Amino acid sequence: MAPSWCYGTPGIARAQQLAAMATGDRRRKLAAETTLVACLADPAQTGALIGSGLCHGPAGVLQAVRRVAADADCPQSFVQHIDHWTTRVRSASSVAARPSGLLEGPPGIQLTLEHPPGPRAADWDTCLALA
Repeated sequence: MAPSWCYGTPGIARAQQLAAMATGDRRRKLAAETTLVACLADPAQTGALIGSGLCHGPAGVLQAVRRVAADADCPQSFVQHIDHWTTRVRSASSVAARPSGLLEGPPGIQLTLEHPPGPRAADWDTCLALA
């Protein structure tokens, strides 16, 4: 299965991490983070990713990874993956020239590249249940 945000490991891992933080379940939180790192290191999964946007493309993966990393016990385990997916999103942005919406087109890619999560960033990704 492709590791897309909407139905793949990155989105599920973030949902599990948020649930674990809400319930104080440290073991579940660590399992979610570990699962995401394993997914990102698996070429069979990452090679199955198609598209260029948020839902089925690298932009959604990048945003999910950023959010997980921001709350992770070991955020440094995500640094190389964030760098890799940022490069991949930039490459995909040149391909995604056709007009479309937030989830599958240039607007989602642009939001991902220009507004990463941070202390002053708007939580634009709340609609994706990532924030």
